[in-house]
Amino acid sequence: MYINTLFYIIIFFPCVVYLCNYELNQTSGTIVLLSYENNIECTWTFNLSSISHNIHYRNLLLTFRHFDTEFGHDELFIGETITDVSKYNSKLFRFSGSKLPDPCLIALRGDILTRSLWIQFASDQTNTGSGFTIDYEFLVNKCKIFYKY
Repeated sequence: MYINTLFYIIIFFPCVVYLCNYELNQTSGTIVLLSYENNIECTWTFNLSSISHNIHYRNLLLTFRHFDTEFGHDELFIGETITDVSKYNSKLFRFSGSKLPDPCLIALRGDILTRSLWIQFASDQTNTGSGFTIDYEFLVNKCKIFYKY
């Protein structure tokens, strides 16, 4: 009985990451940064080459369960890097403060093997918040697009 219960726990709970500067290679999980310190910078990078073994994972859903940072000073950025365009970096979203952000759906366009998605957090030298918890999930794109030329 104990082994079956443990087996179910392992299967149904996604990866939970408490570490800064971590490469994420699962299709779902949770990023947790609670009681953070001053002057830190953390980056979580989604390894799209390992996640994209199934070409149908074309959308990333980020759901915030908790969010509290020093408004205007401690900031969370979500962005992408395109490696085939001279390391082009783009910040797609910026969050700061204690208002719980709405869920973010990021569509993966083009060749996902030349792209990198990342979440970056930086705090300044004074004051902190209680941190954040973000669930992430790569979703299968069920829409079929047909182009007529």
